[in-house]
Amino acid sequence: MPFAGSVDDAIVGEAPVRRYRPARAAAGPENPHHVTVFLHGGFGVFGDLDLQDGWCRRLADGLGDEVVSVDYPLAPEHFLGESVSAVSEVAAALEPSRPVVLCGDSAGAALALAASPQLARSCDALVLTNPNIDLSLGRFDHHAPDGPDRDLSARAFAAWTHGWTQSTDFVTSAAALPPTFVAVGRRDAVLREARDLAAGLQLAGQRHELAEYDAGHGFLGDDAVTRDVIFRVRRFLGR
Repeated sequence: MPFAGSVDDAIVGEAPVRRYRPARAAAGPENPHHVTVFLHGGFGVFGDLDLQDGWCRRLADGLGDEVVSVDYPLAPEHFLGESVSAVSEVAAALEPSRPVVLCGDSAGAALALAASPQLARSCDALVLTNPNIDLSLGRFDHHAPDGPDRDLSARAFAAWTHGWTQSTDFVTSAAALPPTFVAVGRRDAVLREARDLAAGLQLAGQRHELAEYDAGHGFLGDDAVTRDVIFRVRRFLGR
């Protein structure tokens, strides 16, 4: 089904963004519209506003919220700290009366985790799909049948995290995270780190949900899975 809303490209700060405004909003009087800030995958070294355009349209339609996709700076020309700054600048420029949901896929999930502390109380929730959570690859499952390439991940993440002085294993920051929804495939090499993050959130008493699917990495092209992910995210956000 084609997207019924409007799609516009713009520049916020120094970052190109694409704004998806659905034709009908899902928010109620006690649940103001969220702005969902979307961060694409691509190992931190490639990707743009077109890479996951289809998913952003489905997300905006399914949630009834505006989705703002960010073309954040990439390695090797730029580093994770610069990516975080770009995301924070975009989020800060959005209407302050609306809570922000940071939504990241694959490496974009790691960026969402890195950026959320910068947004403090304006980040209402995290939505992480196919998530890279430990950029040191210490929790990466080498034996999983379907995950991102390990050698490419190692090279790309080493370039992207250059100069990053904080931990690149975001499981360790679970206690400081906002409510977090995680969707991951059971055949994915990042399954272990997704489960470890959920366990850390559970231990810290943080609201969270872990949804596992019979899928590998990059399941957002699967219609049945994406329908269920959107249904669960709507429920998690209180729709």
